[in-house]
Formats: sequence, C-alpha cells, structure tokens
Amino acid sequence: MPHSFFAVSCLFPMAWVSLKAFQRLLGRFSAEAIMAESVGERLRMVRGGMSQDDFAVKLAVHKETIGKYERDKVIPGGDVLSRLHETFGVNINWLLTGKGDKGIDAIVKTEDGRQLAVEFKSYRIDIDPILYGRVTEAVAAVYKELGYAVVLHQVAAEAARIATELTGMEFTEEERPGVIKGAMAALRSRLRESLSHPDGEAAGKHPA
Repeated sequence: MPHSFFAVSCLFPMAWVSLKAFQRLLGRFSAEAIMAESVGERLRMVRGGMSQDDFAVKLAVHKETIGKYERDKVIPGGDVLSRLHETFGVNINWLLTGKGDKGIDAIVKTEDGRQLAVEFKSYRIDIDPILYGRVTEAVAAVYKELGYAVVLHQVAAEAARIATELTGMEFTEEERPGVIKGAMAALRSRLRESLSHPDGEAAGKHPA
C-alpha cells in the first residue's frame, strides 16, 4: 500500500514527509505546546530554530531584548506584538495566555535536523497589539497602585483577558483612552473586592 504524504512548507526548500512522520512531528510539537507555561517559553517556540540575532532583526529589536523576553524579564510591547502577528501569524492571545490556537506555522525539526514549518489552520482569536500594549501599561499601574506583588505573566494574562473583551467592542481611537479607563475602574473594583476575600481570585497575590 503506498504511503500517504503531506506537502510541508519549509523555511527553505519544499519538503515532503510521510503521514507517520507528520503525525510524530505534530505530536511532539503538541506536547511542547502544552508544556510552554510562560510567555517566554511560547516565544521560544515561535522562534524555533531561528537564531536570536535573526529573530531580533525580524522584530526590529536588539538580541539582548529577545533574551529578556524569553527569560520572562520583559513583556513584548504593542509594536513587537504587532510584528509577531504580521510576520509570523502569531495569535497574540495564545502567546500571552497560552489559551487558544497559536496561529503560527509550527517550526519543528526532523530526525536529520531539517527545520520544517508545518501550517495549522485552526480558529484563532486575535488581540489588537496596540490596544494590548495600552491595556498592559494600565493593568500594571493598577496592580502597583493597589500594592500587588505580581509576576509579569500575571499582568500579561490579565491584560490579555481585558484586551480580548475590548477588541470585541466598537469604539474610535479618540474613545479608546476612556474605554480603557473604564475597564481599569472595573479591574480596580474587582481587585479591591478580592482583597477583602482572601479565598477569592486574588489568593496567592499578596500586596507588596
């Protein structure tokens, strides 16, 4: 019985892989995707076998900045998120929260070391990168105002949740600051409420 083959778009030449090989690669990548628990880890998945130097060039940042992103020292800003989406097709919601489809061409390696970009066409939820950047700054300010000591990925996840909700709303550029301000008022109220209920959603988030 003849083998089934899939055409796989590569980073360089076109390659053909057998169905079994494709399934093994997909399974391996899926396992890695499940294990990626932080923004930095997911960003490393996007970079794949690309060097930090080349990745930095595509994102128009310094190599050292890529290192900080991948070590979860800094969260990518709106401009970088926009380039990640436009250049690599990254689902910003997946990158920031780990939820939903990653929306990228998964870069995987074959046993002989070749790098393959396997295209996935699953449903994705996109966050406006510029809106996310503004919301991230606002969320960080609210946490600081209330004395919360939180790690970067917690701020990123909260900002992604709010930005996703706001992305579904209709408002003009002029109205955006007011919309974000309203969302922050709701967040501030929710966090203050959780402070009075230690067993609520803020459990584990201790004021600094």
